[in-house]
Amino acid sequence: MPGYIYVRTNEYWDLYDAYKIGKSSNILDRENNYITSEIKRGKYIMVIELNINIMDNVEKNLQQYFNTLGFYIKFNAGTEFYKKDIIHYIISYLIENNISHIVLTELEIENLIRRPENNPKIHFEPYELQQIIIDKSYNYFQENNQGLLIIPCVLEKH
Repeated sequence: MPGYIYVRTNEYWDLYDAYKIGKSSNILDRENNYITSEIKRGKYIMVIELNINIMDNVEKNLQQYFNTLGFYIKFNAGTEFYKKDIIHYIISYLIENNISHIVLTELEIENLIRRPENNPKIHFEPYELQQIIIDKSYNYFQENNQGLLIIPCVLEKH
C-alpha cells in the first residue's frame, strides 16, 4: 500500500501565500477531512506517491528542510504551513536524497479523490480500530433494535 505526501491550498491560505504540506495513507479520507473544515473547497497542488514505510520520515525531513530555508509560516495555529516557494524544491529534494517517488498527474489525483459512488472500482478497507467498531456494532444490532453509536471523528483521519 502506498503512502502520499501532498501539498494543498485553498483561498484562505492564499491570503498568506501559503501551502500546507502533509501526509496520508488515503488521499480520499484526507480530502473528506479537509472539506469539513474548508468554507470553499481547496485542492491538492501536488500529490507524491511513495513507500508508506518511509512516509512519516519523508514528511518530517521535508518540513525540517523547509524550516532551514526559512519557508515556515506560523502565527498561532497549524504547524505544516509553508511559503508557496516550497513547490519548487520538493522534487529536487526527493531526487537528491534518493527517495523513490511518483508525482501524480491531475487526473490521477482526481481518480484518488473521486467519490466511491462515482467510481465502482474503488474499494475501501477499514482500519483495524474501525473494523472492531463495525464488528461490535453489527453484533449488537443482531440482538437489539435500537442503540446509539458515538465515535470521535479522529477515527476517520489516517
